[in-house]
Parts: sequence; C-alpha cells; structure tokens
Amino acid sequence: MASSLSQFFDLPDEILLIILTKLNIIDVFNLKGLNRRIDNIVYDGVIARNLTLFKYWSYDVICKLDNELLDLFCLKILPEIHYKIQSLNVEISSMKRIFLSTTYPNLYKLGVYNVDENTTLFLFHDNNSYLNIYKNQITSFIIRFNNKSQRSFSDQLPVIFTSIFEMFTNLDYLNFTANSIDHQQLSFEISSPPSIVSANVLKLIINVDSFNDCLYVLDGRFENLHTLCIRISRIHSDEIIRNNKEILFNLKYFSLTSDAGTIAYDELVVPLIHRMLNLEKLRLFLVVVHKETFIDGNNLKYNIINYLLHLKQFGFNIHSFIPIDNPNDLPSNEDIRQTLKNVGNNYSFCCINYYPESRMGHCNIYSYSCSNEIKFYYNVTNNFQSGIYKFVRKISLFDEYLFEHEFFIRISQSFPFVESLSLTKQKPQNEKKNEETNLPIAQFCHLTQLNFDDAHDDYIEQFLLDRKTCLSNNFLITVEYSQVQ
Repeated sequence: MASSLSQFFDLPDEILLIILTKLNIIDVFNLKGLNRRIDNIVYDGVIARNLTLFKYWSYDVICKLDNELLDLFCLKILPEIHYKIQSLNVEISSMKRIFLSTTYPNLYKLGVYNVDENTTLFLFHDNNSYLNIYKNQITSFIIRFNNKSQRSFSDQLPVIFTSIFEMFTNLDYLNFTANSIDHQQLSFEISSPPSIVSANVLKLIINVDSFNDCLYVLDGRFENLHTLCIRISRIHSDEIIRNNKEILFNLKYFSLTSDAGTIAYDELVVPLIHRMLNLEKLRLFLVVVHKETFIDGNNLKYNIINYLLHLKQFGFNIHSFIPIDNPNDLPSNEDIRQTLKNVGNNYSFCCINYYPESRMGHCNIYSYSCSNEIKFYYNVTNNFQSGIYKFVRKISLFDEYLFEHEFFIRISQSFPFVESLSLTKQKPQNEKKNEETNLPIAQFCHLTQLNFDDAHDDYIEQFLLDRKTCLSNNFLITVEYSQVQ
C-alpha cells in the first residue's frame, strides 16, 4: 500500500489533476493532508472552483452528506476555500448550513438538488432567504426536483419558474428539470400564465406539458435565447391555442424530446423547425405515428435538412409507426439504411419490425452520435440488436412472438441501468422451466417501476419468482389485481 501511494504521489501534477477530477469530491478531500502537492492541487486548482457536495447512490438517486462530512466542510474546508469557489452543487437539506458557514464572493453557478414544495417556499418566496445576497451574482442555475414531490406540486411549478427569474436578475442559463426519468411537467396553460421577459437568458433546459408550452417559451419573451433543450409530454394539434410563427433568428441549438406518440409531426414539429433559420445543432428524440411511410432519411433530408442551411450537427432517435395495408410492399432494413445516407451521416442505425396481427409496422432510426443521450428504448422485440445500452433508463417490451426466459437474460445484460420496464404480451411462454432447472437469473438491480399492460401470468411470474429474476427491494408494480390473486 505504501509503495502504491508513493508511486501515485510521484505522478506529474497534470496526471494527478486528471485523476482527482474523476473522483467524487468527497473522496478528493479525504486525501487532504497526505501530501503537500495533493493539497496544493486540491486547493489551488480547478477542483476547489467546482464543488459537488452530495453523493449518488445510483443514477439520478442523490443522497446528502452525513453529519460528520457536512461538519468537516462547513467548519473547516469551505471557510478556507470559499473565495475560490465558482460553481457549487448542493443537496437541498444541506444547503442552509453550507451557505451560512461562509460567503462565496466569486460564486456564479449554483445547482440545487432534491427540491420539494416546502423548501421552494423558503428559497424563493422568503425575504430572508440566504440566496438574496447572490441575486445579482448567480448567472447559471440548476434546480432538480425530488422524485417523490414533483407530481404533488405541479401547480406551483409556474410560480417557482417565475420566482427564479425574479430572484436571479442576471440569469443567462437555467436547467429546470427533475432527478428521475418520470419528469415533472411545467405548464403555462393556466388562468394567469407568468409574464416572464428576459433578455439575459441564453440557454434553457426545461420539461413542459404540451406543445403550447413550447410555443410559449419561443414567443419572444427570451429574445436572445440561443440554446433550447425541451422535453414535451404531449404533442397534440387539437390543443394548440398559440400561433406564433415569427422566425427564431437567434436560436442556434435545439433539442426536442417527446416520449408519447404524436400524429402531429408534419403539422407542428416540422413547421416549428422551419422557423429556426440559423440553427447549427439539432437533436430530435420522437415517437411518431405516421399515415403511410416511416420517418426515414428521405423525410429528414427533404423536410428538415434542406431548410436549415447553417446546420452543422444533426442527431436523432426517432420511432415511427405506420399501419400495414399492403404486406407485399413494405420497406426493409436495407431500404431504410440507404435513405439515411441522405442525412450525411454514415453512423446511423435502423431497425424495422412488422406485426401482422396488429397490422402495424415500427421503424427506429438513430444516429450513433446520440447514443449516450438515449434514455428510452421503445418496443424492444426478440430481434433487437444486443449491446450495452448503459444510458437507457426506460424500456417497453412488445412483440407478437413469445418472450422466453433467455430473452429477459439478454434484456438485463443489454440494459444494466434500466429503471422502468413495461411489458405487453397476452400469449403464454412456451418454454416453461420447472423449479429444478438450473436457470441463470435475470438481474435488474436498478429497476424501480414495473408495468404489466395486458400481460399473461407467465410474465408476471417471470419477474416475481426469485429463481428467475432478481429485483431491487423497493419497486412499484402495476398489474391487474385478479392476476396477483
């Protein structure tokens, strides 16, 4: 051990800095006092300027510092380095102590995590809030809502959104999202929508309820906005009440995500993108129900790319569904793959599945440049391309062919961090294994939500019998009560 530490301390400062920046900040400060060079790097380098004072239990699950560590930071470390700190991420229950322990004269970037309805009242509505002294200083703000609280105070979200701009008058970046895959949804479709106007905001990351809310954000109130990353819960044409059609000259980066199927892709999504004449980067993550043809490379070329003359990067993950009227005239994987050459992207993937009984076709196209941004994988079938999809958090399983135990082994290995799984399958399994069979176990260590939508009992047993599947101790299951009986 002593020899290993000696070799570690002998590394050049540049290498030590790279290593330390990869570690959790708590572990980094635990090295304090072991070596003077380490102390200098920790206190004088980029590490002291950017602090994250909480831990991750797993992906998107945040826990606060224990009292001993919190005492160490608040009583000793933070007062020593407070003037160097420029960026600070805190868990809400520890925030008050962290901010009352010292002042942060150079702080401009603040992230607050695990926020709930009670703490927001104090943070933004109380004149005695400890954030008041930073109202002209903070230019970048991240707020992440607690998984359990986000649904219970959705009506307060517009008020919170407004209060942030009232609190931080020079804000140019706002990330207004949730910890979990089940995002809270901000809606401006209320009797008295907030009248926010800001010429300072340049970048906005936000989750909203409807396409109307997206149009609200883009109606000119953020006139200098150049980057918008927006997740929309539903895109329905029959609900549109806003009709702003002005050209969005300043927008350079646009990312649109919607997990629910929409039939309004041609009517709403495409015309919105046509307004972004100076767009340089575009990301589309959509589920589209089309009338006749899949969304393929030709569609993207002629309906989007040809209109964006300044476009430099285009990433996408698009699922499209069409009815099958003529089973003898259907495109193949190779047909779709050839059209993707029109997108100017040689690193694209496509997969087609046809369901004769449902008379439906499904096509998924995505660019490899977006693979680390794909959090959802829809309609996983028996012939899905195996791999390691370590960023995917939510999947749905659907096929007209049976799902046997070996399939779930593949799923557990390919989606090691999946948190939410939905399964639709009415037919029973064929290869029923008896209890004496030595089965490999499908392990879903991070699964917290399990939804059986019209599923046969065999699949419920598949997940609930511990000789077949290993689950976490705390998860929510949605299933017909009669089946559980």
